[in-house]
Amino acid sequence: MGCYTRVVDAAYPRGGPASTTSIDSSSGSKWIRDSSRQVALTWDVNGVLTNYLRHFPDTQVSTGQLPMIVPVAKGGYGYDRTPGWNAAWKAVPAWDSAYFVIPRELYTYYGNSSLFAELYDHQDTLLKYYETLFTAENAYTFEASLGAYSGAEAPGSNAVISLAFYIHFCDYMDEVGRRLGRTQRAAHYAQLARTLRKAFIANHWDAAKGCFTQGSISSENAMAIAFDLVPGSDLSPDDPRHLAGTKTVEENKKALAKLLADRIVAADQHIQNDMYGSRYEFNILSEYGYTDIALKAVTQTGLPGYVYQIAKGATSLWEQWTDRLSVNHHYRSNVATWFYQSLAGIRPTATAYESLRIRPYIPSAAVNSRVPKGVEDTDLSPATLDHVSASIDTARGRVSSEWRRRADGRIDLAVTIPYNTEAEIWVPTQSQDKSVTALWGVAFLRDDTSGGAPYKVHRARAGSYRFNAG
Repeated sequence: MGCYTRVVDAAYPRGGPASTTSIDSSSGSKWIRDSSRQVALTWDVNGVLTNYLRHFPDTQVSTGQLPMIVPVAKGGYGYDRTPGWNAAWKAVPAWDSAYFVIPRELYTYYGNSSLFAELYDHQDTLLKYYETLFTAENAYTFEASLGAYSGAEAPGSNAVISLAFYIHFCDYMDEVGRRLGRTQRAAHYAQLARTLRKAFIANHWDAAKGCFTQGSISSENAMAIAFDLVPGSDLSPDDPRHLAGTKTVEENKKALAKLLADRIVAADQHIQNDMYGSRYEFNILSEYGYTDIALKAVTQTGLPGYVYQIAKGATSLWEQWTDRLSVNHHYRSNVATWFYQSLAGIRPTATAYESLRIRPYIPSAAVNSRVPKGVEDTDLSPATLDHVSASIDTARGRVSSEWRRRADGRIDLAVTIPYNTEAEIWVPTQSQDKSVTALWGVAFLRDDTSGGAPYKVHRARAGSYRFNAG
């Protein structure tokens, strides 16, 4: 089954900024993980990523440890007490994350479940090694040698991101273990995840500030939302995230999303997050009502930012925001995920797009709309984003979403749904009392909101549809 996409067209009244992304196949495993969702939305990578993950067991040593680069000869480049890169030692969860994140994404986007059984025992061996590093005696605190990287804000302790990833891995092993009938190991990881969640909140939640601290602030709080680590007083007392005296889970999530937005605003609309948290941050910002702030950060001039790299003549993404080190990295390409899943609003809600949702978030702020000629060119014709178009050729056929802003502010939305697929189509409206006109073949479901914006929600099956929002 293949899945690849057409380029996203995000148009401004006078033309808009363009960007390109490339993949370096020799990248460290963390870099592949950071962009795996984006590349699954941009190209058909089912085969290449399946082949890539099959190299992981071959590179593990008897302890279960992985090297920093995959593929590589066993025993080289970054193992503990072996010749290689002396900046790496023991486990590095942020880099090992590809082993767990990508198999799930191949299943989500392509329906490819082959790696679950193939890799499970090898992943289990790696996490048995983790249990010697994260222990009750050290309060499950392991300061990996590599962690937060390439962010504008201080990286803080890598132990925070390492533990967040470890919990994420345990959730995977529980979920996949149950799918495979490996009930004993699944139960082990379910209990371990409970223990680690409780430790994560105890170690890193600042009750006075109402957020997680000690690590890279934007990154750890974005990942806390994404990995279900946020505490709440409304949870059952036997839930490891239950925390008396705090707000509800949803109230705390909203506060953390606001924290992410506030840090961008305070930095003159510049991205603050490192590559780990930014993988999730853009979608989180839209889901909690901060699409304008996300778009301003993406189109802002100066450092740090994408526009700066374009102004410097970049035709690929750089390892750092400046032109130091490698100038052909892809871990900042996660912004393209946001183009597809938030601006165009296309997301699968079941495996391989068996069902999907189209829910575009419509920005209203004027942002830079012209490609700079150089770093001194900063007057980039601010304008609103008035047109977005995206399509994805999924295993079931093409799904597309295209919206345009009319002169009176109303949104026209056109969608295409492939065969054997059911879709929820969220049509943006100016208010809940406004009507939406649609062609035959769609059923109105309900009024709803997302990110603070009103929508009329419809259900449709295969076909092409156009909606005129009131």
